[in-house]
Amino acid sequence: MLALGVVACLAGCEFISYKPKGTSPLAPLQLTADSAELEIVFIRSGAGDREMADLWSTIDEQAIPSSLRTELAANGLRAGIISGQTPAPLAHKMAGAADRAPPAAAAARLEIEPAVHRNHMQIHRGRPGNIIASGVYDSVSPLTRDQGEVKADTYHNAQADFVVSVDPQPDRRVAISLVPELKYGAARQQYVVEDGVWRLDTGKPKKTFDKLKLEATLAPDQMLVVTSLPERPGSLGYYFFTESKTGHLEQKLLVIRLTETKSSDLFVHVNEAGADVEH
Repeated sequence: MLALGVVACLAGCEFISYKPKGTSPLAPLQLTADSAELEIVFIRSGAGDREMADLWSTIDEQAIPSSLRTELAANGLRAGIISGQTPAPLAHKMAGAADRAPPAAAAARLEIEPAVHRNHMQIHRGRPGNIIASGVYDSVSPLTRDQGEVKADTYHNAQADFVVSVDPQPDRRVAISLVPELKYGAARQQYVVEDGVWRLDTGKPKKTFDKLKLEATLAPDQMLVVTSLPERPGSLGYYFFTESKTGHLEQKLLVIRLTETKSSDLFVHVNEAGADVEH
């Protein structure tokens, strides 16, 4: 049974007004040379929705190396790149996306949350962020495939997320990596190394799926799109990208758009914060 997760954005989220250049007196956020801003959009639709399925005819899946596409598909995942004009169905949904509600309002919106959520996050090179992809499952046993071997390890009190890292390039493009992981069990204290220094960290154990690491180099306004393959119940992708709402199965689509680098002023900001995002 999927426990109801907190749908509010964590304190580290950033709420941004989506406005064309030149329409506001507010100055663009000044990024540092080692950082980039990403727009994170989750779109929910009914499982098997024809419009969202047809969207993949406009997404460049060949931009993902064939060996990685094979690994992703074996684990119920699908990914590609959108360049140029945003496909009309996706543009329409994203135009109506609401920014995350403040935490105080989140509980009242659990059952009426919109089908599209948008967040923004600023990431620095060497300081990954997290995109939370699911609520908290009481117990999951995702079927994973690695070199033809099928596994079904069980994780209790588990939540799916992606670890996102950036490496800004001199030409305003940004190399992005996305690694799926499951955090599970009870929080515990452990020593970790950060910037060559040991420190005490409190967090849950995690299972990181490094062989499914997605890497893409995006120019401003290009998008990395990730979802699950349909009809793959029990797969890793299923637990990341499907959920049950009022008895109906819904599928989620994750869109990551590069919106700003140091030299870009494409977006205007209302508020600034850190780098954790929930769907």
